[in-house]
Amino acid sequence: MFLPAIWATLKTFAEQKEEIRENYNWLTPIYQNHSAERAIYEYDLSRVDVLGLSCYVWNSALNLKIAKTVKEVNPKCIVVAGGPNLDVQDSDFFRKHLDIDVVIKKDGELIFQQLLSAIARGETLFHDIKGLYLPDRNRGVLFSGPGPDLKDFGPSPIV
Repeated sequence: MFLPAIWATLKTFAEQKEEIRENYNWLTPIYQNHSAERAIYEYDLSRVDVLGLSCYVWNSALNLKIAKTVKEVNPKCIVVAGGPNLDVQDSDFFRKHLDIDVVIKKDGELIFQQLLSAIARGETLFHDIKGLYLPDRNRGVLFSGPGPDLKDFGPSPIV
């Protein structure tokens, strides 16, 4: 089992903005290490607009399979990945991982909040959001620039 602390932290921070509270319905996080099929069987993947994946050594393979399955069912879903187990320094990263649309490295709270706000407004290009790794036209790696360093993370989901 995984403690869904990242899910809780990102949700708590993101929902400080009314626009996000009004436009997103957060699903229960995946917190058990099952097969990808079993992990997502209860979700209607055709209705998932944004899939967030926090990739660590113990769950990266599972997360990549989940991303692939979600994209097969719902190609318009925006798959956002983060975590220390993603090698975006590899210039072939997005060619190797065709199902990932955006990568956030470092502290993702504010960057993820900005990304969700942009998606809620119907934006599809995210180059103006600092702290993102995006695929370029050839699926090479494009970095949007250093993201903000957060000093205050806002309310904590764990009290």
